[in-house]
Amino acid sequence: MAVIRQCGFPTSVVVPYPFSALGNGAYTTTPIRTGHGNCWDWGTEVIDITPDEDDFLVIAYDVKAEENQRDVAFRGDGNTVTHLTLRYENSTDNWKVYRGTGAGTLLGTSSGTHANLETKFLEFKFTIHDTTGIIQIWLDKVLVLNLTGQDTKNGGTDAFIDTIVGISGSYQIDNLQIINGLGDAPTDRVGPVFVRHSLGNANGNASQWDGSDGNQTDNYLLFDDPAGTNDGDTTYIETSVASEKDQVGHPDIAETPVTVVAVDAIHISKDTLAGGNTMRQNTRISAVDYNGSTDTLTASYAAYGKVWSVSPATAVAWTRAEYNGSEFGLESL
Repeated sequence: MAVIRQCGFPTSVVVPYPFSALGNGAYTTTPIRTGHGNCWDWGTEVIDITPDEDDFLVIAYDVKAEENQRDVAFRGDGNTVTHLTLRYENSTDNWKVYRGTGAGTLLGTSSGTHANLETKFLEFKFTIHDTTGIIQIWLDKVLVLNLTGQDTKNGGTDAFIDTIVGISGSYQIDNLQIINGLGDAPTDRVGPVFVRHSLGNANGNASQWDGSDGNQTDNYLLFDDPAGTNDGDTTYIETSVASEKDQVGHPDIAETPVTVVAVDAIHISKDTLAGGNTMRQNTRISAVDYNGSTDTLTASYAAYGKVWSVSPATAVAWTRAEYNGSEFGLESL
């Protein structure tokens, strides 16, 4: 699976992606890194990574340290067992890792300083194990904590992390990315990233769904709403027929050089029929459609994401030309 979540917070979020539950955090329009747009003040929001749970994770994001003390818990066994807690400590300008909660066993403290109100790109990499666990913290590509041979498993029935939970305090984050050790590359940290946001801007190969304007023409104009500011039932596309597709083009990546770490297609959808209807994302590359996983819809709008860590056409990293020529869309099932 490799990259399993990523978000650049261009707008406010819609559960369950990337957060499965909202808490006391908030969307903010003040960038924490010049040129990277808006961000999220992460409070007690929950990130549920099932069914992609793993005993190896890298969670990375730009972070503006601003609380006296901020804890993030990494839990398993259905969000019931806290294996590790990552803490930012403002009084000492550094990061600490505990087995269990923040009242548990201190495993290590980062070197150097991360001053209050300073933005750095944090990468927290770890494995969960009774005796051979590892812990690494990187700040702006500098390794500031490196532990091996650790007991990082705080009981429980397995060593898989399934939820990441903001506990105390808050801090502003951007360019969130979560990587596990399964499936396609990358399966390790990749360094600082910029999560770029794009909306559909052109018709794609298929336009079979019905628009809220009463036709199937220029449907991209009807479902190009940003995630947190979508207009609900004002403009939309819909279908009650199985196996219908609707696809759109998108703006090109113009930056050079560029490495595409992953592509994440997100749709915001609901079921207006009996309930339990399904759909899936797809991407179209060189006139071939590649399908994502199946999403079961509910009666309320929710966000669903599909990450392609590698190009489904080549099984290696996306090229800029390949991405620029691709389309993304939906299919009813």
